[in-house]
Amino acid sequence: MSHSSKHCIVCDLPLTHSELLLLGNSEAVCKSVFCQRLISQKDTMHPSAYKAHFDFQRKRIIEKRQQDQAKEKHKNSIIEKEKAETEYLVKEFTKNNPQYNTQNLPVVNLPIGLQTLAAIDDSRIEKYREHIQHCFEVASEYKDFSDIPEDQHKSSVVHAKTAERLYSEHPEVAEISDRFCTICKGGCCSEGANFAYISGVTIWRLLQRQPGLKADDVVKLYLDNLSEHSIEGSCINQTDKGCSLPKELRSDVCNGYYCSELQVFQKTYREEPLPTLV
Repeated sequence: MSHSSKHCIVCDLPLTHSELLLLGNSEAVCKSVFCQRLISQKDTMHPSAYKAHFDFQRKRIIEKRQQDQAKEKHKNSIIEKEKAETEYLVKEFTKNNPQYNTQNLPVVNLPIGLQTLAAIDDSRIEKYREHIQHCFEVASEYKDFSDIPEDQHKSSVVHAKTAERLYSEHPEVAEISDRFCTICKGGCCSEGANFAYISGVTIWRLLQRQPGLKADDVVKLYLDNLSEHSIEGSCINQTDKGCSLPKELRSDVCNGYYCSELQVFQKTYREEPLPTLV
């Protein structure tokens, strides 16, 4: 396990200047929680057992880093490819439509959602039903908003309210944003699976508006809004016409989320005149 003092003995990454200053007489290990945890286990195990454990975990940590680097490289190559395609399309478009100024032509690169429809089978519906039931039970434990734990779903309440305010103040931006989302066909919905980003926060918000609802009422409300078909491999509520849920039943994650391209568009045209959509 001997390594250069300038590299972490676990992940083999070069140590930063600050990490070197903090070392003292300690073993050369970086600030990664995984590396720190592995080193901390040394005094809890027999030396021979620890060596085998160390070698195995070290290999896993390095392989995970290499996988992450490969993913990042793949993602960046896609971004570069999309950038080149966009530049080509803009060039061709302005060549055939000289009335548009190339320098001022805003471009929004939209993702493409999945598009194959499939019947929603009983197993998916049952998993969805169980999830809604669980969310109701969680929501019933909340006395007020302060009881809700700090996580993605609670912070999304703020994002959803920000989106609502944007839509009320700039209805023209809202209209074009909705058109972009329709063109995209739910690229951001693919991870919704059988839970649709619905959480205890979603149901708590519903119960604030309709306090008389019981668990069976809430489950029925959501199941009644299911379509016979949804997009295969995506959210159970995603159809070829968009989300089958009305906005008031959707999660705040869904109501407040916009892809990075659309966020830039919205930020730019809150203050500037909207461009013509072509």
